[in-house]
Amino acid sequence: MKPACEAEIMGYFGDRISSPAQIAVIGDRLFTDVVMANSMGARAVWIRRGVIPDRGFVTRVEYAVSRFLVNRGYEAPEP
Repeated sequence: MKPACEAEIMGYFGDRISSPAQIAVIGDRLFTDVVMANSMGARAVWIRRGVIPDRGFVTRVEYAVSRFLVNRGYEAPEP
């Protein structure tokens, strides 16, 4: 999922929803999936660990940012 596909997502749902807040984006990337969901006003579910472990550079940075925020008391808002 790319951060610029908000229009495609909203187009897919068409008139079946009245607000992006009715959408939950489930993704494995904090910097793309979750950021896109937040920018369009949708809910985000970040799946941190999948079936295949990912130890790439971007994944390590995402985990570090997550730890940084959580250690400073940041909590995701209630839906």
